[in-house]
Amino acid sequence: MGNGTSDSKRLQKISNRYLVLKLLFSLLFITLMVVITVYLSDEKFGTEPSQLPSNTISKFKELEFNDDQIKHVKEVFANLDVLNTKKENALYYSIFIALLTVLGGVIGALVNYSQRIVEKRNRYFTFYDCMTLSLAAALLVPLFLHVIGSNIIEKAENDYKFLYVYLGFCVLAAIYSRKFIESVADRAFKTAEDAKTSVEDSIVKQETHQRAQLKREQEAEAKMIAQKLEYEQKLVEQQEKLVQNTEDLKKLHKQEIANTLSGEVRQKLIELIKGFEHISKKLPLDMSAMKAIKGKVESCILTLNNSLDIVKLPRTYGLKGNAYYLLYRVTEDLHYLQEALETINLGLNIKSDNLDISITGHLYFNNACYSALLNQDHTKVIDFLKKAIKLEKSDSDKRIRIAAALNDENLKDYIQFIQEEFKRILDN
Repeated sequence: MGNGTSDSKRLQKISNRYLVLKLLFSLLFITLMVVITVYLSDEKFGTEPSQLPSNTISKFKELEFNDDQIKHVKEVFANLDVLNTKKENALYYSIFIALLTVLGGVIGALVNYSQRIVEKRNRYFTFYDCMTLSLAAALLVPLFLHVIGSNIIEKAENDYKFLYVYLGFCVLAAIYSRKFIESVADRAFKTAEDAKTSVEDSIVKQETHQRAQLKREQEAEAKMIAQKLEYEQKLVEQQEKLVQNTEDLKKLHKQEIANTLSGEVRQKLIELIKGFEHISKKLPLDMSAMKAIKGKVESCILTLNNSLDIVKLPRTYGLKGNAYYLLYRVTEDLHYLQEALETINLGLNIKSDNLDISITGHLYFNNACYSALLNQDHTKVIDFLKKAIKLEKSDSDKRIRIAAALNDENLKDYIQFIQEEFKRILDN
């Protein structure tokens, strides 16, 4: 009696549960059919877009809109209507997929629970537990499809056979809910870890690329700075060279002016020396002519001073020394002879890379002559002669210079010293 009562209660409980499942499944099915009906009756499947109301078109015409403008407004209105329709379709499709997912979960839960009842295992595992796991597994299907890169949901919007594929996948996931949830979780975590690793690798690559780019930019900037410095250095060198060339031109121009003045004075001195020698041979001496020569020589000295103010040349000092020597001969005043010697020494003190050796030799020779006239030590006179003769390039030129010293009246007291000093050259 007791066993019969307990069996009837258990059957009544199972019957009540199946009644609830029927009601739940029927409600879900009705809802799904309503969504499908609304979705299929939408404009996407052939419904004409709404048109502008006639009163609106009349208002546009009252505002003097032409036919092209009204046509353009209609097109804009139609495009907006299509855009809004697409948004509504997307919303309906999302709801439809959600309901389809729940349907798959419910079907899977029923199958799962039925298997447990038939197999009579784990009686404490209730129907609600099966429903919870199956729905959770079914709702994870979109995540799983996204993780594996499948686009079944997008394809199902245009091709209905993929809806059955998607529903079957949801049912399968719901039946094996535990394994599916664990599999999706593992795959999701692995995907997240891979994404993290990928992001870290991407960050490392980006940082490496940025460092390499920065290094290239720094090298390019350093190269540009070096090229700029090199260009500026070349520019400075060109400017310095231009300045040097300008200075050289100025110096050359001054030398040309000085040489021109010196040449004119040299010619005048030659004429004055000839005139003096001609007058000095006559007796009695023409004193007025001598004064005239003195005045002209002093005028030559002034011209030579002007030339020396422009540029100091050994040749100019040599001519000035000759002019003072001529004044000495005219006036027999030792003061002029001393001026001549000092002037020659100034010419010898000029240091330059392009001195004329022959002019320097004449300066040393004249220095020896003026030193002899001033009765200076014979060693000093011979030393100046040595320097003058040493500057001659060939032995023949040296013999000519020695012969001139032997025939010079100013050096007649030094003939013996000259012959002894330059005996080797004279013998050859």
